[in-house]
Amino acid sequence: WTICMTINSGFYDFFHNWYIHYQKLDLKLDLVLFAEDSVAYERLSNAPFLDNNYTIVVDATKAAPPLSIATRSKLTADESSSSSSSSDEDPSNSSDTAWSAWNEGVFAIHTHQYKELISNRPTRLLQVLCSGRNVLYIDTDTVLRKSPLLVINKNFLEGVDVSIAIDQTGTKAYAYTYDLCTGFIAIKAKSETIDFLSEWEKRCHDDGRVHNDQVAFNLVYEAMWKNWDESSSTSRITLDILPDTMFPNGKQYFTLYNETQRKEAILVHANWIVGGANKRLIFMKHGLWEPA
Repeated sequence: WTICMTINSGFYDFFHNWYIHYQKLDLKLDLVLFAEDSVAYERLSNAPFLDNNYTIVVDATKAAPPLSIATRSKLTADESSSSSSSSDEDPSNSSDTAWSAWNEGVFAIHTHQYKELISNRPTRLLQVLCSGRNVLYIDTDTVLRKSPLLVINKNFLEGVDVSIAIDQTGTKAYAYTYDLCTGFIAIKAKSETIDFLSEWEKRCHDDGRVHNDQVAFNLVYEAMWKNWDESSSTSRITLDILPDTMFPNGKQYFTLYNETQRKEAILVHANWIVGGANKRLIFMKHGLWEPA
């Protein structure tokens, strides 16, 4: 598995917090970190806490990813592999430019900048998926309390192409009455998933406009779900919804679940909590915030 994350300067401390918890699990998976602005790229390139044996920092403001994503890869599409990549090239940046002040305000939810940022998500994932790596995408406003690998590896050994968390049930927005959450998604590297992500990428930029990536994902999956039949030549992915006892949304974990239920959670996601400041506070309240 290769973990992919998109990081902007406004949520850099969320990534730091995520990484502190991730290190405790000792998973040693490859990380591809897409820096969405120059400040994030500089900070990630010089982050003293990152293990560069497992980490590639990509300047996502550039048109294409560095070749090292493909050439450093020692992984195949075998979902059980957790081999690390290696390279003689040091991905760190030695620039000593002082950090500029960052402001999460322009990336607040529902702003154009936020939509533009998340609409690039399928593009970033395709860059890694097309190199033959199975992708595990994780939002930065999350904490891994336990390893997710047992669950997603079991799914994929049973023929599942995409394992995904759920945002909410009972929604009337889609024909299948639930809202899939693109904040945690595991994708097997194969032609069908590449085709699906390509459609997701197109839908994010329909009519020359920027669309919310989660809405676009659900619309593409809904179209496939409604229109596919046994005689169809259309590529179809096998998708499995991860149990919300282990992958709850933010409302469930922080508001609806009791302490016993919270102990079952593999992933804590601060979705349903609006604003970076509120997300930090609720992580602090529940003992899940560790950056100094």
